[in-house]
Amino acid sequence: MKKRILIIFSICISLQINAQNENFLQGLVLLEQKKYEEAITSFNAALKDSPSNPSCWERRGYALFCAKHPYEAINNYTMAILLSPKNSPYYVQRALAYHETGNFNAMVNDLTTAARIGDLSAQEFLERHSISWKLTDN
Repeated sequence: MKKRILIIFSICISLQINAQNENFLQGLVLLEQKKYEEAITSFNAALKDSPSNPSCWERRGYALFCAKHPYEAINNYTMAILLSPKNSPYYVQRALAYHETGNFNAMVNDLTTAARIGDLSAQEFLERHSISWKLTDN
């Protein structure tokens, strides 16, 4: 009896995960098709079921950015960063959104963080613009 309950529970969990993945994957397809508002709706559904998925927050942020909602994009990138603080592309994406809003100090801060994590594109950008990002030994 216990084994049967465990199997049923496993199937239910699997179905729930598949539904979350379906919404997320649908959002990715819609992003690829440049249907940003529809992608946002799909990511909303995915996040409703899995609010601790940093990739989903980041992808919804990207859809919002592409749909010309940079402030909302920043909020989504911030959530992704809170859930996965060592993921440098999240900082780079948020830096782009900050640039769109004219918040250049925040942009440089995010690029600096990404560079320190090891993001080569952030490092190259900062070096090209003579912005110090390397940690100093004190």
